[in-house]
Amino acid sequence: MQSMGQDYQASIVPNFKRALSEIEHNKADGFFLASQNSQRDEFAEFSSPLLYNNWSWFFRYDTFLDPYSAAFKSQAKVASIEGTNTHFWLLQNHYQVIGKQHNVKKLAQMLFDVKRIDAAFLSADVFKESAEHPNLINDEYIEVVQSARPFGIYISKQYLSQHPDFMARLNQTINTVQKQYLNNSYSLSGFKRDAAAR
Repeated sequence: MQSMGQDYQASIVPNFKRALSEIEHNKADGFFLASQNSQRDEFAEFSSPLLYNNWSWFFRYDTFLDPYSAAFKSQAKVASIEGTNTHFWLLQNHYQVIGKQHNVKKLAQMLFDVKRIDAAFLSADVFKESAEHPNLINDEYIEVVQSARPFGIYISKQYLSQHPDFMARLNQTINTVQKQYLNNSYSLSGFKRDAAAR
């Protein structure tokens, strides 16, 4: 937004479900960083990818399972964070989803402490960059990447109807910012490393 010369105000909401609700009720013009899905597409338009992030399975060291096996899909107890695309994907693909967790801390507790689930599934950078649990801080887990997904910015369709050139300008600026600030990994952790070095 600074590169575009665009005035903005930012506020933090607890999850993507709330972010989408803010768009639906015209309390916000956009939200980020997000991956694309059909539910969000109803109310907002997805920008060009700003960066990419892995969707990954996370296991305890003592209970690694093969997430690509049919047995895993039908028998393993898994969880993600409510309102995220990873949670939606698990439900759509008929995994054995346990509970509705609201943050990484509760998800990590279910995996490592009470061992109520066999695997956590979510955005890799969100999980690994969290300092909410000792296992995450000490890298004491096994990660298996399911897929790489683009992260972008959602802008409400109502805002775009009033500012029809905004998305084209935003996408052009994203291209410029990528070249200037992001390394080839396009990961949140890579972005943080680069920012710290500057």
